[in-house]
Amino acid sequence: MRILSPILRSFIILAVVSMIGWAGGGVWASEPIHLNRFVTDETATLSPDVVRKLEQLSVELEQKTGIQCATYVPKTLGDKSIDEFSSDVFSASGIGQKGKDNGVLIVIAPTERKVRIEVGYGLEGDLPDGMAGQIIREEMTPYFKAKNLAGGIVNGHVAVVRFLANAHHVTLSGVPKESIRRVKIPKAVQYLGLTLFIVFMVSGGWRVLPFFLLGGGFQGGRSGQDDTFGGFGGGSSGGGGASSSW
Repeated sequence: MRILSPILRSFIILAVVSMIGWAGGGVWASEPIHLNRFVTDETATLSPDVVRKLEQLSVELEQKTGIQCATYVPKTLGDKSIDEFSSDVFSASGIGQKGKDNGVLIVIAPTERKVRIEVGYGLEGDLPDGMAGQIIREEMTPYFKAKNLAGGIVNGHVAVVRFLANAHHVTLSGVPKESIRRVKIPKAVQYLGLTLFIVFMVSGGWRVLPFFLLGGGFQGGRSGQDDTFGGFGGGSSGGGGASSSW
């Protein structure tokens, strides 16, 4: 027994250490994600072309205002709430400029059916909690409830970028103006347009309608802006924003 005791003791210690390491794997796996681009979609909901065009909007917003707006669609939130998860990812990624904290993170979690707009402390005056909640309610969750996840993601990203651009009095080439001048259209043309619209919707066009309404069809071609991502600037979250579920 005296010979076996050290061996048995070593075996027990090794077993305990292995169990701790196995249990700790869940903790290590839940470490905050460090984003390295403006739009990250782990669910492959968005096409590569749509991702590229959304990122172009964020690049243009940053170049004209210094604000960084990112969208993240994770596979799961793990064991965290949407608020905690968003805050952790925001801080780990450093969205926004250091010292200005002028970043925004939009998180859409399809598995948990949760959504949050996390706002950096420096932008809480430009994008208050009430407006963040309004964007979620009016531009995102209606599409999520209609099982149009892509439409809600696009609407949310475009709505946030457009609102911040307007707040800083800049115009983004990829986003249409909010007000469009009304013109008088003959009734015959109106009826024809209505008929074509109904056919379009019935044939499944409602799935791509948000891309044309809020993104202006994502006007083609390069906007003259450099569409490369230069990295996040080390900003942090102030805990502002809004969350919801659908």
